Amino acid sequence: GPEETTNYEVGMKSTVLDGAMLLNVTAFRMNIEGFQDRAFDGISFITRNVGELRQQGIEADMNWSASDRLDLIGGFSYLDSKFLDYQNGSPLPGGGLQDLTGKRAHFSPKFQYSLVADWSDDINVFGGSQYYIRGEVQNTGEQNAGANTNLNPQTEIDSYSLFNARAGLRSANDTWEVGVWGKNLTDEGYCLSVFAQPFAAQLNGVNVATATQPQRCVTGTPRTWGVDFKYRF
Repeated sequence: GPEETTNYEVGMKSTVLDGAMLLNVTAFRMNIEGFQDRAFDGISFITRNVGELRQQGIEADMNWSASDRLDLIGGFSYLDSKFLDYQNGSPLPGGGLQDLTGKRAHFSPKFQYSLVADWSDDINVFGGSQYYIRGEVQNTGEQNAGANTNLNPQTEIDSYSLFNARAGLRSANDTWEVGVWGKNLTDEGYCLSVFAQPFAAQLNGVNVATATQPQRCVTGTPRTWGVDFKYRF
């Protein structure tokens, strides 16, 4: 059936520090009735209407030209997530249907933040050009990343941070650019999602006493680096 969403937002968009910083803050509330969620029946996922979900919180972002050479870009969010009505939720391994009313939704971390620092300056090479150095950190708070919404403690993942960096050289007229970059420089191991081992019951992999079974992790991208060259015609 259909899903109906009602959104409320109130916020502030501002320029501070004599115009050097753009600062935005938004408080929001989103109610979803007839929430469409996926459930795993042991063989495949099915989509169904499960009740009502409320997502509310605060988001803030800023863009600050701290100096002629340094720019700082940041973002922060707080999310309060709750099922206002979710009966007959998917069971834990070996268990029965659950009432998830009042519980937090999957893939809804309470906190997230990011910060980017970008430094650039002119350099007298190749007839005049500019070098730059950019660093990024992105943090995602702990959350339940289970592909099946059953609040299984096995699919809870810890918070993780990703560090990225880039350095390069570009022409004064922005015609060409060469750079070296790295993503997830600390080689952080994390899961994008977690799902139950298919046919675990048939393979005697379900422990009814502990309500557990083998889980599989869809892993995030490990440390990656590269070099690229851009030319604009």
